[in-house]
Amino acid sequence: MDMPMQALRFVQLKGNAIRIYFKRDIGFKKGLIYQNRDVTRDCAAFFMQYSKNIQLDNIRLYFMHGMGVVSQYCENVRMNKVVVRPDDKSDRTCAAWADILHLQVVAVRSK
Repeated sequence: MDMPMQALRFVQLKGNAIRIYFKRDIGFKKGLIYQNRDVTRDCAAFFMQYSKNIQLDNIRLYFMHGMGVVSQYCENVRMNKVVVRPDDKSDRTCAAWADILHLQVVAVRSK
């Protein structure tokens, strides 16, 4: 949704809460959680490139700012018990802002 900031009015509430007033009804529903983010994907939790025989075991990722696990030009990547979700004690509802698993698979190789 493209909404110019000039069309909004912000009011600081208690704690970290902010109330936003819109000039028109944009369809938000009471009780739902809405999130916004910067669309820049400037980092990854794991970045693997030109590697082989990688094994990721028993990993729990609570939050990743950008991309999650990125694998490019890798061979034999195995994942076992990789869990991506917010910590139950946090207020987060989302563990990643972009791709959680971004795996580039090379199906055919020249010999």
